[in-house]
Amino acid sequence: LPHPRKAAGASNESCNSLASHPSNGTVVAGYSDKEIRIFDVHTGSLLHHMTTHIEAVTSVTIDPSGVYLATVGHDCSLRIWNIEDKSCTQEMTAHQKKFDEAILTVAFHPSQTFIATGGSDSTIKLYQ
Repeated sequence: LPHPRKAAGASNESCNSLASHPSNGTVVAGYSDKEIRIFDVHTGSLLHHMTTHIEAVTSVTIDPSGVYLATVGHDCSLRIWNIEDKSCTQEMTAHQKKFDEAILTVAFHPSQTFIATGGSDSTIKLYQ
């Protein structure tokens, strides 16, 4: 394994989730400061950052084709982003808050067209 290094532009906030792009050599990180950051895996440099939620980003995932990024957070929302142009293509309220937490995890299915979310409200939801 290579020696670990701190990526340039990483936040002092908690990093809650990581997702590796299947083909372009980047990693997306979701942070408690409401932002995602995209890093080059070879250099560790910060390529892009943006605010994606109104509360902490708790989980990020990239679809198997590498076109879309899904993010979830404590603001109860699931958001789908076009990775290339960084635009939000869809947003929906997905879970209810429980003890100041909401959606804890999100995943694309590896071969079918659905997304699953899991929340602090003790539910798992599927979206097609």
